[in-house]
Amino acid sequence: MQVQRFMSILITRLAGLIPLVTSNCKEGDPREIRVNWDAEWASFVNPIVLIILFHVVIYEVKLLFSETTVSFCSILVEKIVHLKFLTN
Repeated sequence: MQVQRFMSILITRLAGLIPLVTSNCKEGDPREIRVNWDAEWASFVNPIVLIILFHVVIYEVKLLFSETTVSFCSILVEKIVHLKFLTN
């Protein structure tokens, strides 16, 4: 339990995230949620930007390893070889 908590704190600190929403289960109603409005605007935008950047990286990796990219490159190489053959 302690190791999991330490790892979650470490990951959030490395990513620059702070708690925006908190709840207190010990006092009052556990369904009551408090929003940290004192945080800077970047704290609200940071998680959204991180998710968008992760999706962009995944898309680029898929595009890099897709067969269409390889076939496009092979077609380009074939055309260059064909042009060299015609010029000789």
